[in-house]
Amino acid sequence: MDFNLAYIGPDFNVPHTSEFDRKYMDALYDYGYRLAAAGYPWASQPPGYDLPLNDAVQIQLERQKQLLKDAGQKGILKDPLKATN
Repeated sequence: MDFNLAYIGPDFNVPHTSEFDRKYMDALYDYGYRLAAAGYPWASQPPGYDLPLNDAVQIQLERQKQLLKDAGQKGILKDPLKATN
């Protein structure tokens, strides 16, 4: 059985100032959108399952950074909040 996990990494550090914080929600949406648009590098195991937790999260974070860098160079990423239909 395959296992695919997406999660909010430690690189998402936008402050959450209230229960209904539009800036936070927009930033969180953008974080997920950009990773998905670039072809999210799914984690095949929960953080901490096969490696110590911090190591597993750090490896996943590096995979995400490289994916976003590659997608940006290919012109794949656009700002979803400014997109027009």
